[in-house]
Amino acid sequence: MLREANIHRIYLVTHDWHMRRSLLAFRRFGLDPVPAPVRPPFTPPVSWRRFVPSSVAWFNSYIALHEWMGLAYYATRR
Repeated sequence: MLREANIHRIYLVTHDWHMRRSLLAFRRFGLDPVPAPVRPPFTPPVSWRRFVPSSVAWFNSYIALHEWMGLAYYATRR
């Protein structure tokens, strides 16, 4: 749709964790994305609880691994 409308420059709105991978993906399709990262509305202060294993920590690790795998994918597909 964007190509048909001759639109190449877009705002890319996504969580800042996903931004690097998302930029690579959109550039691969010939678009010129302008990053517009969205951050969580609240970041809890650092406490000792953040260093104890939890389901939230596991999920964050999963997201980080997913992003690294995506970056590796786009880095090898140039």
